[in-house]
Amino acid sequence: MVLIFCQIFGIIVMILLSVAFFSLFERKMMGLIQMRKGPGKVLILGLFQPMADAMKLIAKNNSSPISSPPMIYWLIPMKFMMISLLYWMPLPVKGSWLYMQSSALFIMFSMSLSVYMIIFIGWFSNSKYSLIGGMRSVIQTISYEIVLSFGLFCMCLMCCSINLMDIVKFQQLVWLMLPLMPMLLPLLISVLAETNRTPFDLTEGESELVSGFCVEYGGLSYTLIFLSENASMLFMAVMVSIFMSNSSQMMIMLMIILFVWIRATLPRIRFDSLMQMCWVFILPSIMAMFMTIIMLM
Repeated sequence: MVLIFCQIFGIIVMILLSVAFFSLFERKMMGLIQMRKGPGKVLILGLFQPMADAMKLIAKNNSSPISSPPMIYWLIPMKFMMISLLYWMPLPVKGSWLYMQSSALFIMFSMSLSVYMIIFIGWFSNSKYSLIGGMRSVIQTISYEIVLSFGLFCMCLMCCSINLMDIVKFQQLVWLMLPLMPMLLPLLISVLAETNRTPFDLTEGESELVSGFCVEYGGLSYTLIFLSENASMLFMAVMVSIFMSNSSQMMIMLMIILFVWIRATLPRIRFDSLMQMCWVFILPSIMAMFMTIIMLM
């Protein structure tokens, strides 16, 4: 029991450290792209900037809107953080204490839970901006979750298994990225939309919604929401690597660099264009691939 607790605690600490240093990497890379230095003042070359940011956010005053129920208002960011950590449980890691026969299905199920947290954040903040941001997030996430689920099911069909360990073993012969190359772009777009990353960060459009669904949160609560979103984004990079390239570390790094590069270069698109791209173009194409794989199997 103690060993299992130590493993869980170690995994949580490593995820949080990864998120912290991802934020530093993102700011440094965006500074490089925009021809500026980026953070470099805190201790050695700014390496401890994430810790300074965390201390600053935690030290800020926490206040809730008068018309919001305080208990629910404070609990939702904590639950959001717990769900984002739940994604990592079934990953195929050596010496893991948890083995799931249907780990791919568990990932799809846990990803769908984050939608409820976002709409609860928007609803219980009792703000028009938060509510509109939450509604946008629900529509966007549900739409692209269908595309992402079809893509993952295609890979599970290729491997004849919904167990991540079997999918990794199958790719020792050939990476799924090679036979399923046309699926790579729709999968990348779905991952960006699922994690509310640029150019699909319409739930947090500053010019329209101030700060989107988390506009009423600050201090520790905002820190938990920020950590949850970045942990989900890092998990998506790991998930694409597992399903496409046999959990290659190079693929994980390429996905992270691609996320930052897209944020630094592409503008935000309109919401109607986002929905049209999903339902008119991406979903029919990925369903056609899904049916083709079924017929070939």
